[in-house]
Amino acid sequence: MNLTNCLKMISNLFRAILRPFPLIGGLADCSRKDHASAIKDFFLTITFSTLTFWVTVVIMSVLALYSTATTSDMILKTVSNGELLTFSVSFAGPILLAAMQDRNGKSPFPGAIWHVYALWAFAIIAAVIFGLLKLQVVANLNIGLNMDRVRNWSYFVFGLALVLRYTAIVYQKMLGAADALMPKQDKEFSDEWAAHAKKKGQES
Repeated sequence: MNLTNCLKMISNLFRAILRPFPLIGGLADCSRKDHASAIKDFFLTITFSTLTFWVTVVIMSVLALYSTATTSDMILKTVSNGELLTFSVSFAGPILLAAMQDRNGKSPFPGAIWHVYALWAFAIIAAVIFGLLKLQVVANLNIGLNMDRVRNWSYFVFGLALVLRYTAIVYQKMLGAADALMPKQDKEFSDEWAAHAKKKGQES
């Protein structure tokens, strides 16, 4: 067995293992071209979406109040009051539309229902934590929140939002490529059938 066949077998095995997993199983059917295009779109999206955070950090960096603060300290300060929670929900919101889109008989969005469940779950988590946080900060109620855990949950929700948004983008790339290929395949089949019928007619 040569190296190419060995790598192909490993790739097929990995795809077979990955395919049953919720949310990420559809990645098994995405091509390298799908990922390359999705990565570009993802980074453009995340860069634009987090622009307010970076602008805030730049403004803080020129203020005397934060003259001794590090960049990481300023970033944490920017997202320490629940901003990361609200950002994550809004960032992942478009996934709901993509997952629930009527494909009119075409290949469905991979793991659509799991994406919907995940979105609802972390949206509820984010809403509860953000609500408690605002009650403590804005209403000045002594709820006794563990801020370290609040930040950890914020990071978890943010990470999940990134994963879901990336999978949604790459799935849309895959579905778009499949949709574009279908008319070509239909035409090839039609041409082959016409040629076959013509040949049969000539033979008879």
